[in-house]
Amino acid sequence: MIANHSFAQLPLPADSVYQIIKANSIYRNNVNWNLIDKEFKNQLDTSKTLQDTMKCFVHVFEKLNDPHSAIYFNNVYYGYYRTYSDSVVKLLRPLLNIETELKQIFSNHEVSSYVSIVRGIRTLFSSVYLLRAVAGMVAPGGKEINSKVNAIQTLIVCKQDDEFKITLFQNTPAAFHCREELSSKLTKELQQAWNRQL
Repeated sequence: MIANHSFAQLPLPADSVYQIIKANSIYRNNVNWNLIDKEFKNQLDTSKTLQDTMKCFVHVFEKLNDPHSAIYFNNVYYGYYRTYSDSVVKLLRPLLNIETELKQIFSNHEVSSYVSIVRGIRTLFSSVYLLRAVAGMVAPGGKEINSKVNAIQTLIVCKQDDEFKITLFQNTPAAFHCREELSSKLTKELQQAWNRQL
């Protein structure tokens, strides 16, 4: 355990957050945890502000070389974001106009109808909730679920000032490679849910 004198600034002890990162990072087997433990403890011991404490976690993400993970706290994301060369920025620049592009696509395109089934809602922390669901789509004018676009969804929300704010939405294709029976079972379940709402 790592002592933390600044835990009162966070909704849970910094050591608990650190242990969650350590246990769940997909890069956890690629680093020297003894070194990271030592660096984290040293940084945390000298933390004087909330920003200092959050920088400790950013440093852990950096040591893990993990640009995908972040902590969302007080309406701010704290994560390690790699810098990119100008050539990469040039490739990404067209994405800045994505809203305009999507409006053009959907103004001339009839979208499918959706059906979803909530699998469960769980409290992760006092004001952080996890929702798990599955979803399916029916083509415009159709009646059958298109099994090729079924999805498994995860939503994490934080409650702040009596408002729920989405922190993470993950939409994963329910491909079930080489397990056709699971795909058929999910499609049947979604079809029943679709039929009930007609």
